[in-house]
Amino acid sequence: WERITVEKVNDKYAFRSHHGKYMSAQPQGGLEVNRTNRDDWELFRIINKKLTPARHRSSTDAFPSNIAGSTWTWAHNGTIPNGVVEFMPNGFMKWGNGRKQGKWKLSDGGRLLRADFNDVKHEMEYIAGEKRAVLLSPERLPPSQMWIQGDRGESPFGFHNFSTLKIALRGAHSTLMQAHSNSTVDCRQRDLIPDAVCDVIQCAPEYVALRSRFGKFLSAQPNGTLMWDREGAPNIWEYFK
Repeated sequence: WERITVEKVNDKYAFRSHHGKYMSAQPQGGLEVNRTNRDDWELFRIINKKLTPARHRSSTDAFPSNIAGSTWTWAHNGTIPNGVVEFMPNGFMKWGNGRKQGKWKLSDGGRLLRADFNDVKHEMEYIAGEKRAVLLSPERLPPSQMWIQGDRGESPFGFHNFSTLKIALRGAHSTLMQAHSNSTVDCRQRDLIPDAVCDVIQCAPEYVALRSRFGKFLSAQPNGTLMWDREGAPNIWEYFK
């Protein structure tokens, strides 16, 4: 019941439940999941720029000292590996087994990586506790990530324990989806308050779960209603695709 498919429509998104119905924001502030077709009320804008700080790492997370000469598995969409990047000792980059290109360097005491490859200038931070680097610039949703080979290997899955993004969802009536302490959810809030912000939890390749500030996960019911009431670690029923 909690598996929801996300469909991108230009710069907005539609959310289709396991039962084949779309989430719809009502003009009086209610939320329903009972629309067969999508229209303006079924489209939401994802807000993340005001919610995600420029740096979400610990101030002490410096890149590993052995980055020169290291090879990292790259995931453009943040989950599925689609390439390999090599940081050459002479300051150049390699993508896959290709020729050297662009350059890389560390700044901010080794806490910020600047790497130019595939004609894109990347800025990344390192999260030591999870042995991964996360893209800061250019901004992507979700952000690209990479894992140093030998620490996480070529299959960087098992993402169950961390979140990389906080978002809010704004409907067609300019109101925000909001979780309540009694596990209900509506779309009446006009201000960007904490109850309107949720964590995007990476659960598995291509799947995420939405967790409210009350620590519960979003669930679409077969009768067309929404509840933000699932506790504990997300499992396959809480996955959004």
